[in-house]
Amino acid sequence: MEARCTRTAPTAILAALLGALWSPSADAEPKAATTATETPAPPQPTASESASESEPAADTVPEPEVAFPGLDANSLGALSIGHPHQGYLMNGMRMPSGKYWTVALPQYAYGTEETIAGLIRCITLVNQRFPNTPKVVIGSISKEAGGHFPPHKSHQSGRDADVGFYYNAGFPIAKPANRENLDVERTWALVRTFIVETDVDMILIDTKVQRLLEMHALRRGEDPVWLKSVFHGTGQAYSSLIKHAPGHTAHMHVRFSSPVARQRGKSSYATLVEQGHIELRRKELRHRVGRGETLTGIARKYRVSVAALVKLNQLDSTKIRVGQALLIQEPEHLRGAFDPIIVPQRRLPDHDTRAARTTNLTATPTTGLQE
Repeated sequence: MEARCTRTAPTAILAALLGALWSPSADAEPKAATTATETPAPPQPTASESASESEPAADTVPEPEVAFPGLDANSLGALSIGHPHQGYLMNGMRMPSGKYWTVALPQYAYGTEETIAGLIRCITLVNQRFPNTPKVVIGSISKEAGGHFPPHKSHQSGRDADVGFYYNAGFPIAKPANRENLDVERTWALVRTFIVETDVDMILIDTKVQRLLEMHALRRGEDPVWLKSVFHGTGQAYSSLIKHAPGHTAHMHVRFSSPVARQRGKSSYATLVEQGHIELRRKELRHRVGRGETLTGIARKYRVSVAALVKLNQLDSTKIRVGQALLIQEPEHLRGAFDPIIVPQRRLPDHDTRAARTTNLTATPTTGLQE
């Protein structure tokens, strides 16, 4: 299966999303950001050194010659199509450079506008709350057109992002976190901000690191009932928001809900398949026409067009007869292409719930975007 995405979403959309999504929590009031003097980054930076490392120049992405023949890509925005484990990204936005983060793999840092806006907003809030915070590392998000992305099983539709932990001064970054090297205060602040300030489906963190974060959150007076829900679930299977994933000891995997981009993808899917922007495998079968069936109904059943059935079976019209055998080339649709789009309700501690009712939603953040 193939799909191609060849245009980056307008920056103006990101700015609008940041403004629309801005809703500072009661305990994360914006503060003046402090930026350390930039110095060349050493081969193996430590957590304290990473605060002052120079941002690598973003890769230059050549402007494509053709973007979606027959479609106006600029008018679409990002499309998250299918499932994170079997999907595509069209017209995605690349994570920009910033003074609060380092994009480790710019060529694999494409996401929906909601994913990129969520990352920028949450990382910025942590830096506003904790001045002189070292840069956090942004790892894989998705390829420009999404799709299969080994060694990852997911990261295919612009909704998944690997985000590094914060480390204590003097320790190298991107190493397995433990009680000694993990900056648990800042890391918990980032995890908490993802949960209460954005719409996320889940966060994957190794259980060893989860224990450190949960113990710290309890010590700082977080609502224990809320923490139990976040780390251990509500009693139903797979209901925890933070889940265990082997190997996630030096970074967290955040999956954003991205309902807007998913709705665009779902609404455009049939057209994109029909026009050849998404190529699907097809299996051939024969359908014996039953009493009362119509060509339109059969086409709807197998999710193919009437025109395709007419052409494949060399029919002179759309009239069919009972007992007639029709050749069908049934497409193997992308997993999740037709699934309902459900945004889970945000899990907020009691005081955050009360604050959310009175928060001024028109406030505008000072982001970490570099000019």
